[in-house]
Amino acid sequence: MVDQRRYSAFISYAHHDSRWAEWLHHRLETYRIPKGVYNQGGAVDDAGQAPHPLRPIFRDREELSASTQLGDVLQSALRQSDALIIICSPASAKSHWVNEEIRYFRKIHGPTRLFAFIVEGEPYAGDDTECFPAALLEPVEAGGPSLEPLAADGRPQGDGKRHALLKLVAGLLDVGLDRLVQRDVVRRQRRLRAITGASLTGMVGALSLALYAENQRRIAVDQRALAVRNERMADATVDYLVDTFAIANPATENPNTITARTILERGAAGIETELADEPQIQARLYGAIGRIYRNLGLFDQSQNMLEAGYARLDGISESAVSNRLDLAATKFLTSDFDAALSLTGEALQQLKSEENPAVPLMAYAHELRGSIFKLQLKFDDAIAQYETAMALYAQADDDQLSEIARVNVTLGGMLTLLERYDEADERLTAAYDYYAEKFGANHIDAARVLNNLAYLSMMSGDLATADERSANVIAVYERVLDDSHPDLATIRLMRGQILEAEGDLAGAAGAFRAALSAYEAAYPQGHYETGFACVHLALVLSQQGQTDEALALMDRAWTEYDAGYGGLHANHGDLEVNRAVILARAERDEDAAQACQEGMGILNETLGPESPPTLALREQCVAIGALPPQAALDLPISPN
Repeated sequence: MVDQRRYSAFISYAHHDSRWAEWLHHRLETYRIPKGVYNQGGAVDDAGQAPHPLRPIFRDREELSASTQLGDVLQSALRQSDALIIICSPASAKSHWVNEEIRYFRKIHGPTRLFAFIVEGEPYAGDDTECFPAALLEPVEAGGPSLEPLAADGRPQGDGKRHALLKLVAGLLDVGLDRLVQRDVVRRQRRLRAITGASLTGMVGALSLALYAENQRRIAVDQRALAVRNERMADATVDYLVDTFAIANPATENPNTITARTILERGAAGIETELADEPQIQARLYGAIGRIYRNLGLFDQSQNMLEAGYARLDGISESAVSNRLDLAATKFLTSDFDAALSLTGEALQQLKSEENPAVPLMAYAHELRGSIFKLQLKFDDAIAQYETAMALYAQADDDQLSEIARVNVTLGGMLTLLERYDEADERLTAAYDYYAEKFGANHIDAARVLNNLAYLSMMSGDLATADERSANVIAVYERVLDDSHPDLATIRLMRGQILEAEGDLAGAAGAFRAALSAYEAAYPQGHYETGFACVHLALVLSQQGQTDEALALMDRAWTEYDAGYGGLHANHGDLEVNRAVILARAERDEDAAQACQEGMGILNETLGPESPPTLALREQCVAIGALPPQAALDLPISPN
């Protein structure tokens, strides 16, 4: 008798392969099925939720730790499992218990839901390297042909770890492998595009570093270093800034039209001559103007001002360390990661050598290093730096709760991109609760965290929650931000992605057009974020058969990337792969193949052939038939 279903599958394995069993168990139970691949058929559980078709998975070492009747429990679990997964290796082929589990499952369920997952050895070898257990190959009827099991080959020379997992998932769900691979690649491509793109759509934590540098300077320098300076220095600084705003010639300068940049340039020019005998004041003013230039996106001017300020400081003072971190933030925002890491490393070395170091500065240095590692795809290193930063902020004498919340936002965004959704939700919710309690739910800072939570909901497949959260964010943004503000454009871009995932292509196109208009107004000289909007809109239009307009938008995106990145970037390669998708939909197969080849050439040059984004986009080219499958299998498979 077959008991009522309790497990989606039973993993049978030898003790030698326990690490493989643990990995496979985790990957199956946490695998997020791409939208549109699997139809639940309307089934719901006791809580009214659609059950996950790959949960729970039975793994005996995991499930039987408290059992004293292994035989009965094993047999019950086998009866209640929809499928049997056999981890195949020479060890499992020789295992008495693996063979017995296969025979019992076949007796109850028959031979059709048996799935072999090869991790070691050779199939059909007939010697000590044989990986298939004998019970797996036994004929259905005595004297009949041997059974040929469905097999996914996780070995590097076989399907590879990732593709073997997808092959197994397709078999368990009884869906086409090609369809699953294509949908899975599209999902991973969207995630990896967000990682490699400097804006990290919906992830606003890293971009707050520029604003934070100003705040941190006030805390670490104004409250510490400047507190011990004499009143004359403070008065002199204020007098200089006030004089900077004085109109040199009222007959020729209109106070209603004079620009902030004009005032900055006038102030910077006068520091050298008018304050030649006041190096401390010069350093302070150069630093302030340098940070303002950075916040305006004028990075060359920012670097020049900060370097001029540093030249007037004692190299071992706290002010000098703060200056180095300001410059590191500027280098970070210009993607000069090596220089930023060197500067933060120097700052940390100096701070750690002091008897009473400025703890907030140490925390900020680690936070900045975490953001650098994140954009370099060194996620373990990034997480370690963020954790260190939060621990230091918690140790600081001053109230650093807002800094901890900001790091939680950044870390939560990265964990979302890594599909560690529960951890991301914990981080982002903590940050949102802090901002909502301190400022109110309708404050811009709370809305920005809600923006990240909306992105988390979208990436985890909870489109209804993502839709609700994004609508709330837009309501706040539209009330407090100009229509051309890039944050408003970004949330509109995300809303378009949500609508596209829900199948509302017309609504998605409208949202993408609104985002594009806002980015155009925010960045009239061109910007990579404007290019992102062009790509998203082009992909939707291509699904509606508007190929010519879609391809024109891809050309526009290339120009925007050139303007935003200042040279060839990995996103140029991503763009060409997406161009291939559009061409393939229009049945222009030769053009699609050419676009994929060009895109992969750019990705190999900028990221390397073995980087996760390169591998994911190569799979996309294979999925649309623009590259042969062997081209993907020639590259090593990521171990995770």
